[in-house]
Amino acid sequence: MIQETGAAEWTSTGGDYVFSNVRPGTYTLIFTLANYSTTSMVTVTAQAAATVVTKVEWPLSFVESFVVEAASRQVERAVDAPAPVTHLDADEVRRLAAQGQVPRMVAYAPGVNVVQSGLYDFNVNARGFNDMSNRRVRTFVDDRDTSQIAVMGVTNWAGVSFALDEIDSFEFVRGAGSALYGAGAFNGVMSIKTKSAIGNPGGQARITAGELGTSRFDGRHAGKLGASTYFRVIGGAQHSGDFARSRVTSVEYEGLPREVVPLAQDHVSLFYGSARVDRPLASGSLLVVEGGASHSEGHVSTTNLGRYQTEGMNQPWARGQFTTPRWRVSSALSAEDLNNSLGLSSGVGSYDNGYLLQTSADTQGSFSRGKGRFFGGLSIGRLKADSKNPAGVETIWPEAQIVNDGAVFGQTDYAFTDRVKVSGAARVEVSSLYDATFSPRGAVIVGLAPSHTLRVSVARAFKAPTIAETRLQAAVAPPLDLSAIEQAFAPALGGVRLGFEHIPVLAVGNPHLEVEQVTGLDVGYSGLIARRTLVGVTYFLNHLETFTSGLLPQVGTSLGRLNPDYGPYRPPAGVSPAVAATLQATLNAILPPGFGASLSNLEDGSPAFALLSNGNFGKARTQGLEVGVTTSLPERFRVDVNYTLFDYELTLQAPDVPILPNTPKHQASFALSYVAPRLDASIRHRWTDGFDWLSGIYAGPVPAYGLTDVQAAYLITKRVRAGVDASNLFDNEHYEMFGGDLLGRRVLAHVTTSW
Repeated sequence: MIQETGAAEWTSTGGDYVFSNVRPGTYTLIFTLANYSTTSMVTVTAQAAATVVTKVEWPLSFVESFVVEAASRQVERAVDAPAPVTHLDADEVRRLAAQGQVPRMVAYAPGVNVVQSGLYDFNVNARGFNDMSNRRVRTFVDDRDTSQIAVMGVTNWAGVSFALDEIDSFEFVRGAGSALYGAGAFNGVMSIKTKSAIGNPGGQARITAGELGTSRFDGRHAGKLGASTYFRVIGGAQHSGDFARSRVTSVEYEGLPREVVPLAQDHVSLFYGSARVDRPLASGSLLVVEGGASHSEGHVSTTNLGRYQTEGMNQPWARGQFTTPRWRVSSALSAEDLNNSLGLSSGVGSYDNGYLLQTSADTQGSFSRGKGRFFGGLSIGRLKADSKNPAGVETIWPEAQIVNDGAVFGQTDYAFTDRVKVSGAARVEVSSLYDATFSPRGAVIVGLAPSHTLRVSVARAFKAPTIAETRLQAAVAPPLDLSAIEQAFAPALGGVRLGFEHIPVLAVGNPHLEVEQVTGLDVGYSGLIARRTLVGVTYFLNHLETFTSGLLPQVGTSLGRLNPDYGPYRPPAGVSPAVAATLQATLNAILPPGFGASLSNLEDGSPAFALLSNGNFGKARTQGLEVGVTTSLPERFRVDVNYTLFDYELTLQAPDVPILPNTPKHQASFALSYVAPRLDASIRHRWTDGFDWLSGIYAGPVPAYGLTDVQAAYLITKRVRAGVDASNLFDNEHYEMFGGDLLGRRVLAHVTTSW
């Protein structure tokens, strides 16, 4: 803060700040952080900008040094944030980078539920109601939404286009986050910031090899172009096996459905590359332009329709960002070209290509001599998805889909006293796919004592229906041939064709879906004990409304006909009423009752079995406890202990249609780490209670399991580092979602050289 004028600025995570429009003169700068404060003098002239470099020697504890940004989209101490945040800095990420799987970095965090199916098939969730394709957590990389085009909120982790040690900070915010992040920030937000081209010169190359036939190369180089332009290029490739096994003749564990086609290939190949240019401008402004692409093939994804193996997926992207001390304008384009994702349960291939274009502008500042801060902005977006195969035939949508959306959002914080801060945020979002929504959040943060805070917050968030949920027409089984019936009726049809020789068996979207809402209460405590132990405890209570079901039987339950757009089958108009009645009676007699009743018509009148669909019904209440303890021990050791308790209660309109949260009641983890200048190592153990799973065609128990991961690396020379990363060290074969692959051990060795 400038003492003479009262103008105040918050520094970035790197300590940078800018004051604009300051008249010539001598001023006193006051720097504060928690209970620490220092001053510095600066003289401003009319001829040039004044630069001040201030170093402080404050004995920071855990509480003061944990700085986060994602909870409020502004820099703040973690203990001052309006929501619980798990934060990993660049050094912590680097120690976990060799394994190359982003979700594993947060698998040991309190309150986070990470379930794995294949090598790169993960679902990341918090606070219940997980799914095969979980959409209750939004993921952003440098503010760019990483969602797959048609299933917004789901990330293809195989297509992440950077090595993990390019991450500068990693944050996972738990709780309802739609007030600042919009649709899908239902249970949390994952925010990843990569390293800039400025301040990270030089490069590195890493070679990784190990089990599952893994071989991987990652490389990067950053430098300077001219006097004030900086660049960074990165790239990499991997070839490995996967945990997936064919289920045509046998299955890995009891209760799994058989599949109709085997795996097309037994390996996964990944390629990625990107380039970035940073150009600092006058008065603290910065222009960033970046683009890249990833290609993945062979990876297997488990969905509620069955497993799919991708022949090839290309994901190009580009983004630009212009920032000033007050404003930030960003635009990002993410595209996707999915080439023949083969349904192993249906034998039918699907295609998907499209793009997501997002543009946003936001501003931030302070008022009342730094006691208050504000952040606000607006965003617009456009999404297009098409599913034509090379022959020009739509494979999973009836036609190309376009969605437009827009939002305004903001947050204001005010510190009434040194110990009491109030925070309020809200967002209004409109979309061509769903009704306008309003998402508020309010929080009070109270300093009980130095390094001890209490947080109470109430927030409302929503999960919007996607193209996949509203317009889907995807095969769940091979098509049926009922041409014998058509031939038998041919004399009475008068030349009218029924199209019975190839009747698809489909899961169909429901365009009448409403948004799913959650209202959440959080009560949290953070405290530092003896300057070595940081304790965080959060109790949450959530109420879910207009619950969106997974895929359910279209007919045959007490819900009646779930999707009104797919009524009983209607023969073509040229068929007489008498013949139509006889035909319907014949179909009812031949087809199984539940199956025959699902025979319906597509928009063009052709027959189809609309076997599965989804709808809104029922309510749920969830509650839980999230506990995290971090202790810094002598001799560079650190211990982390986490525990999560989850409980739920359902109120269903249809008791015969079950819904499960797909979440264990108990989770716990323990980690022991050692970090020294040349050696770092850790051993981590994670235990998950057994629970029942229900999602689409998969229903069954997930037994309790425990996993031990080990990591170690040694700096051989100043520029060469070698290490090992072992996940599931004791090769405990298990599955983490019913329907998922049987997972085993994966040990990797790596060597990194830098320059």
